[in-house]
Amino acid sequence: MSQAKIFEEFKDFVLFLYIYMADADGNIDISEIELILEKLKKLYPDELEHNILFEKAMAEFLDMKKSQVEEVLVSNFEYHSDESFTKKYKIFSDLYEIIHADGVVDERESKSIAKLKAMIERNID
Repeated sequence: MSQAKIFEEFKDFVLFLYIYMADADGNIDISEIELILEKLKKLYPDELEHNILFEKAMAEFLDMKKSQVEEVLVSNFEYHSDESFTKKYKIFSDLYEIIHADGVVDERESKSIAKLKAMIERNID
């Protein structure tokens, strides 16, 4: 079993979560991408090339097997367990916005958001 990728910076893990949520239904819609790019402006205020940052993260995500993605989620929620409840709640709100961006929430997206909510709650003191 390979070692799961750990995002040293919490914001890099958040970007991974955004992409994970956008892909939850198997289709990353342009409205989801546009919303993520807007959110990246706040997440990375000093970064000028949000498109490049997004494309790089997206390529890395799409290159992973589903089992690797699951390992990354679990490992990084544990690694970043000291992040505040407020921050995690804000991220959950962002993820909720992302799944609604295309106007359709299917069963896979509902299951994915429920799984992430459980992971967030499990790591809250």
